[in-house]
Amino acid sequence: MTIEDRSNEGMELDQQALQRNMQSQMKLAAERAIADSWRAGGISFRQARGG
Repeated sequence: MTIEDRSNEGMELDQQALQRNMQSQMKLAAERAIADSWRAGGISFRQARGG
C-alpha cells in the first residue's frame, strides 16, 4: 500500500490564502492612503484646488 505525499497540496492552499490575505491588506492600505490624500490638506485635495 502506497500513501500519496499530499504535503505539497497543503503548501499550495496556504500560499493562496496568504496571497489573498496580502492582497486585502494592500487594498486596505491603498484605500486608506487615498482617503488620507483627499482630506483637507492632503495631496489630492491640494492638487484639485490648484494648490
